[in-house]
Amino acid sequence: VINGYIDDVPVEKIREWEHGFHEFMRTQHPQVGEAIKTKKAIGKDDEPALVSAINAYKETWAAQHSSAQAK
Repeated sequence: VINGYIDDVPVEKIREWEHGFHEFMRTQHPQVGEAIKTKKAIGKDDEPALVSAINAYKETWAAQHSSAQAK
């Protein structure tokens, strides 16, 4: 959040986005979460994978929400 990665997510949708992101990380990128949990920090080698996962989820989330709004 503090690095601006989700600045384009509407404030009222942040909790929903966060909930979905956690599920996405558990199912699609568990190794990233495990590395962070083990180190209790985001290491320099973990950051690119985390940013990549954030961007992938943002695309998925945006696509889901733009199609939901079109209905």
